Amino acid sequence: MKTIKKIHYADIKNMLPQEAIDFINGIEKTCVMDFQVLDMLNSEVLNRSFADTFYREVFPRGVYLFFDSENVITYVGQSSQGFFHRLMSQFDITPGGDWGWNALLRKMGGKRTGKGHHELTEDDHDIDFQLLKEYKLLLIEDKNQELSKEETGWLEKCIMKAFRGQDRHALLNTNIGWLADNQWQLTIEQYLRS
Repeated sequence: MKTIKKIHYADIKNMLPQEAIDFINGIEKTCVMDFQVLDMLNSEVLNRSFADTFYREVFPRGVYLFFDSENVITYVGQSSQGFFHRLMSQFDITPGGDWGWNALLRKMGGKRTGKGHHELTEDDHDIDFQLLKEYKLLLIEDKNQELSKEETGWLEKCIMKAFRGQDRHALLNTNIGWLADNQWQLTIEQYLRS
């Protein structure tokens, strides 16, 4: 098994949005089938006792990006609580589960079939899960926890808007617009602080 590929917020925070998107596109991603659950934890978590991690915000968090089998950006999400919990929720197909719990699979099924999320069948979920196994994943980890939960959400939106503005690509999980002309001239850090 390969270790899940991560970049750090510090790697992109001084880049302009287009530079960040070009950097992200140039990074090798990890196939969903090739990562293990423990890959979503960092050494800081793994070197602590469970009780110590349970009461502290030490779990790796940030923004996660899914790319389809053709390496086209498909979904951008954020995890202010930690990748370990949030990414596992994307693979849950509990019938009648919360909409946000497995949004990626449900949105994949909705786009593929034209059905609403409550109309998707077991067969629909199975087809989409098979497709998802061929997807690729990249994490943007806020390794030093520089970002507040609110800023992590803004980073997610900035990445979404930059990808959408690059090629008018419709992400599965957003109706969000594009970066304004003046926002393309700001670094990622300046965007978050503006």
